[in-house]
Amino acid sequence: DHFMMVVNAANWENDWQWVNQKAEGFDVQLADQSESTALLAVQGPEAVEKLQPFTTADLGAVRFYHAVSGTVMGFPAWISRTGYTGEDGFELYIAPEAALPIWEELVNQKGVTPAGLGARDTLRLEAGLPLYGHELSRTISPVEAGLERFIKWDKSFVGREALIDMKDRGLTRQLVGLTVTGGIARAGYPVYADEADWMGQITSGSYAPTLKQAIAMALVPPAWTTPGTSLKVGIRDRKADATVVPLPFYRRPRNKS
Repeated sequence: DHFMMVVNAANWENDWQWVNQKAEGFDVQLADQSESTALLAVQGPEAVEKLQPFTTADLGAVRFYHAVSGTVMGFPAWISRTGYTGEDGFELYIAPEAALPIWEELVNQKGVTPAGLGARDTLRLEAGLPLYGHELSRTISPVEAGLERFIKWDKSFVGREALIDMKDRGLTRQLVGLTVTGGIARAGYPVYADEADWMGQITSGSYAPTLKQAIAMALVPPAWTTPGTSLKVGIRDRKADATVVPLPFYRRPRNKS
C-alpha cells in the first residue's frame, strides 16, 4: 500500500519528525517528496471546464476528496478533487519543472485569474475551514475546533484518551463564527462578553467579499456559543459589536459529483 500525506507547509518539519517517530518498529518506508513535488490548485465553479482541455483524466467522474493519476499538458500528475477554498476544484501534484508551463497555460485562459494565499485565506474563512496556527495548533484540540465529526471514537489513535478526558471534564472553549460591525477583527484580538472582561480570542478575521460583511472565528467559553449571542471584539482602542453565527459563513451550491 502507498499513502501520500499533504500537510501544512509551515508545519511540515514537525509533521515529518512526528511520522518518523511513530513509524519506528513498523515495516514501513518513508520518503519526503516536498522538494520533488509542486502543487497547483484550480479552484472555482468552472474548474472542470477550465482544466479539462489540458488533462487526460475525466474530471467530471472524479468524486470529491478522491484522486486519479493522469497527465496535464503531457506531464504526469496526480489530480485530486480537493482544495481549501470551499469551492469546487482540483489540486495538481506534479514535478517542479511542470509547474511553470502548466501555470502559464492555465492563467492565459479567459476567466482564469492568478490567486495567492491572501485570496485563499479569505475563501477558506468564508467556508469556515480551520487553519493550522489559527484554529488548530498543539494547544487547540480538534474537539475545541468543532471537528469532532471527523474523529472516529470507536478506533484507536494517538491522543484518543486525552480527547476523551477533555470531553469528560467539559470544554473550556469552543470555536464560533462571528459577524463583526465597525471594523475588521484580526487574529489575536480579544473577545468580550458585552463590556465585561476579556473571555476569548479571535483566531482568524477578514472582510468577506462574498458576504459583504466583516467576519471572524474565535475561541470562547461554551456559554457564549449560541447563535445570536452578542459579543464585543477589541479592535485597536475600541470595542466593536459582534454576533455569534453558525459556521460555515458561506456554503457553495453542490452539484451531484
